[in-house]
Amino acid sequence: MPVWSELSWPRIEECAERGCVVVIPIGVIEQHGHHLPLDTDAFIAQEIARAAAKRDPEILVGPTVPFGFTPSNKNFPGSISLTAATWSALIREIVRSVARHGFTRIALFNGHGGQVSLSRAVVSALQDEEGIRVVVLNWFGLVDKDMGRLFADEKMPGGRVGHAGAVETSMNLHLRGELASQGSLVTHLGPQMPDFVRKVGGYVQTPREDLSPSGVMGAPNLASAEKGGELFGLCVERLCAFAREYRDSE
Repeated sequence: MPVWSELSWPRIEECAERGCVVVIPIGVIEQHGHHLPLDTDAFIAQEIARAAAKRDPEILVGPTVPFGFTPSNKNFPGSISLTAATWSALIREIVRSVARHGFTRIALFNGHGGQVSLSRAVVSALQDEEGIRVVVLNWFGLVDKDMGRLFADEKMPGGRVGHAGAVETSMNLHLRGELASQGSLVTHLGPQMPDFVRKVGGYVQTPREDLSPSGVMGAPNLASAEKGGELFGLCVERLCAFAREYRDSE
């Protein structure tokens, strides 16, 4: 399992010469309800990437970027939010460094819903201004329909993954059950933004505490390690398939 930070520089050079796909897990340190660890988003993305690299040695797992952009959660104790400008600059510098060493197949592997649009803007700027082409993936995007199937009972009003709900709790139960129950499983199934905005497909930044005092969006009591294991396996399988096709692409 090639992991960037664990290799010597000659091994990194070998990976570049072989044309390895560099998968960089990105997340955030933010509240995840009363029960889940703050590093949930980065940790899940990292573990999927590492499991994929165990299957496919032509995947090189880049250094996990734990810090992110989370203004909606920044007021909860423990959350650390960079500004959009700082985070964008950080990601651009990391990608530049990776590309400088000869890698041409680079993917940001995102675990935080609040960074989806920002990630796309960053890679668009890298392509437009520096000619560096990067793919953005979200782990939950690999299994969108599967989340709907496995967690249909949750009846989430909006994004299937929620926040510290059944999906993320199940993934944590599968990967590190001892850290997945640090407090009460509080359920909140309200809208993730004001109704008058949501119903017209709009968006407005709203502090999470104004929508959910616990910070949860979903029903973590519906989680299970078994469902988390199935979802995790599908993510790994599809990330491996993506990497194969990426290596073969023009």
